[in-house]
Amino acid sequence: MKALLAQLPLLKNVLTDYRVIITFVGFILVLIIAGGIANYTKKPRKQKKKKNIIVVSQPAPAQEGEEGTETEGSAEETE
Repeated sequence: MKALLAQLPLLKNVLTDYRVIITFVGFILVLIIAGGIANYTKKPRKQKKKKNIIVVSQPAPAQEGEEGTETEGSAEETE
């Protein structure tokens, strides 16, 4: 136990050295960047909003309307 207590000032000097601190911070940054790269996923593309086009189909003419147009056309031919 006495040997461990005798080593505490040396341990304090090592841990407070600027080279050890810079190395530790650099190591942590590398781990963070590597983790970000490993877990990276592309964001899905945003689809452009398409304008809603309302298609109105004209109703088919009734049978009576079609016959009426034929008779009008034939009346013009006779005149």
